[in-house]
This record gives sequence, structure tokens and C-alpha cells, in this order.
Amino acid sequence: MLALWLLGCVDGEAPPACGAGLFVAPSTAVVTVVDVTWENDTTEPTRVEIHDAEGGLVATEWHEGNTGSATIVGVPASAELEARVVTEAGETLGTCGFETGGYPTDLPALTLTGTPGWDGLLATSYVGATAASLVLDENGTIRWYLMEESGLLYRTRFRADGKGVRYLWELTPSKGWESFVADVDWHGSGFTSLTGSAHPTHDFVTIDDGTIGMVTSYELPMDEDGGLPLTGNTITEVRPDGEIVEIWDALDDYYPGGVPDGENIASYWTHGNTIQLDPNHDAWWIGFRNRNSLAIVDRATGETTARLGDSFGDYTFGQGARYSAQHAFQFIDGGILLHDNRENAGDESRVVQLAIDHGAKTIDFVAEMKHDPPLWVFAMGEPYRLADGTTLVSWSSGGVIDDFAPDGTLRASLSAELAKGVGYIEYHEGFPGQVELR
Repeated sequence: MLALWLLGCVDGEAPPACGAGLFVAPSTAVVTVVDVTWENDTTEPTRVEIHDAEGGLVATEWHEGNTGSATIVGVPASAELEARVVTEAGETLGTCGFETGGYPTDLPALTLTGTPGWDGLLATSYVGATAASLVLDENGTIRWYLMEESGLLYRTRFRADGKGVRYLWELTPSKGWESFVADVDWHGSGFTSLTGSAHPTHDFVTIDDGTIGMVTSYELPMDEDGGLPLTGNTITEVRPDGEIVEIWDALDDYYPGGVPDGENIASYWTHGNTIQLDPNHDAWWIGFRNRNSLAIVDRATGETTARLGDSFGDYTFGQGARYSAQHAFQFIDGGILLHDNRENAGDESRVVQLAIDHGAKTIDFVAEMKHDPPLWVFAMGEPYRLADGTTLVSWSSGGVIDDFAPDGTLRASLSAELAKGVGYIEYHEGFPGQVELR
């Protein structure tokens, strides 16, 4: 493809006549991606803008000198578009018309109801009948995607270098025996597994020094009576040099001394499902669905500094603050914003804001948000509060992403097709290295 592009051809077909040394290569693998390269005689900074019939959509950053190249992400699918080389003074040096292909037929759309009060991008995924890594905008338009084979794609995050995404995939729900965290570029190529022999499940995060922290799983042998095996969870780090280091094992702290006699060993799975780093204290926070609990673990020592929850908990809950079967959370001033799934189908899931006093060891209710009509989300889910107070919520197994105003009013919802869940969410203002024009 690259050789044909440099010769002025795309997939064997000559491109439209273009000025200012402009070449455009729409991707056939990911139809919302286009490569551009340009060369001209101006001494001014230049960039390439993508326009449709209504005006500018997206642009590269400004390039010094008389040449440039870029991968532009997030252009419309099934569209007739025009690329323009422009100067900072507003002069158009050359144009090039091109068309983009359609989305894969098995990539379902999302439906918007209401009027969103935010703009930007969400890195997320489809979970269920379709496995795909996604980047959505506020209108639910799929701006980038990568289809995966059957299995579960829990989490998508932007790469630190701005050149693609990392995502966590596993074959069997919550087990991680066949699973990985992988890098891909915006073309959906360059796949690199980053986790080696480790078994990531549900969640991971990449911290500033390049270390990947993740929830991992292992399975102990069946007991002597042939009972079900015990699944354990750990916090595992993949260091920048590829070294895999186990930081902490949940069973050492939640079940010291092993499972009590006469207890069902299968019920003693912690079911780790989310992880975050508290950078102020260099501590991992990890959540356990089946224990209704969060643990705080010192990175340097591997010691548990606190357990927040009903099972093996060290903190006292105020009225309305208790949570169960919880999933992802976000640190906010004085506490956390938590996706409180609740344990039973008759319950109503919510997002709850909690104030935490680590000195007094108390957890108090501040506020909550719920979908309308009520949803019970049995798997996953994540809240994400923006700087202006907007809260975005993925009701994952319900297939809905909600937009709550700062006062808690539900403004808009994005809904996936029936039997299509959505994964955890990560907010970004835009794609790295480019500018949204509208």
C-alpha cells in the first residue's frame, strides 16, 4: 500500500489530480482513517484540512517547512470529502477530492436521544455479540474502530504516543486464561501483545513512566474432594523493559489462611474488575465485585493500606453510602465517583459520589445518578466526570452511555442495538496531533 501511495496510486487506482504535491490515501482497513502527504514552495506553515459539503471537519497540526505527512483519524465513513493544503494566512495551495468506504456490516450504530451537553471523544468498546474497540463522539458517531474475534473487549485506551490505542481482550469472561493487552496503530495494524504470559482480566492502566498496571487472574487446583477450583486475582505490573512483576495477591489479604472448612470454594473468588493508580500516594486501588470492596495497595511494599467495603472492610459507611457488585470508579476531590451495580436483578444500578475520610475511616454518601428508566447493570460500567461537572456514564451491560448535566439532570443517552453492551470509557478532547474544525 505504501509503495503504491508514494507512486500516486491507492489500491491500484490513480488518485484524483491534486495540487501542492498533495497525495491522499484513504484506508481500506479502517474507513475513518486517511493518510496525507504534501509538498509545496511556500515558506509559511501549512496544514491539511478535511472538508465536506458543509465546511471544515478536521485538520492536521501546522507543519513548518514545505513538506508534511500525517495520519488523520475520525473522518466520516461513506462520504465524499476534500483535502486542502492551506497556509496560516488562509490561502489554499491545493485540493484533492476522495471518498471513504462504509463501516463493516457487523459494526452496529448507536442511537442518540436528547441533546448532549459535552463534546469530545470516548474510547470504549462493544462487548457481547460484537467485539470491537471504538472511539465515539458526543453524537454517537463511530470515529474509529477495530473489529476483534469473538470474545470480550473490556477496555480501550489511547496510547501515550498518540499513534493508536491499547485494548484488553479475553476469550472467556473474567478468567483471563487466553487474554492480552495489545497495541495497535490507527490503521488497525502493528498488533503487539504487551502482557506476555500474564493473564489480564477486565482492566488495565498505563502510568506516566510507561508501566502497565492490570488486574490479573490465576486458578488454583481443585480441592481434594473434587470441588470447583478457586480463582484468584492479583495486581501485576508490566515494566517498560517488559519485566512482569506481581505486586499483590488478593487471596493473601481477603482470605488469609485459606478457605474455611465446609465453605463453597467457588464462592471465594474475589472477581477483580477495575484498577486505578492514586499518584499522590503511589498506591494501586483495585475493585472486587464479589467482595463489594476496594483495596488500596502500596506499590513500593505490596502492603494493603485499606479495604473499603462490606466484606473484610476497615471503614464505616454512612447512610446511603454502601455499594455492592461495584465496578469502575474515578478519583474526585475528597473521595470517588463509583459505578454501584448492585447485586440482584431487582435492584437499580446507580453512580454514587462518596466522601472518604481515611483518618476517621468513614465513607459518606454525597450524591447519586440513575438512568431513566431504571437499569440493572450486572457487568462492568464506569462514570467519568469532566472538568465542567458533566458526568458521562457507561451502563455497560445495558448498552447505554448517559450524559448527566452538572446538576445531575439526564441530558442525553447513546444506546447500542439490542444485545450489544458497551465497555469502560475514557474521555479525550480530540485525536492527538489534529484539530477538530466543527
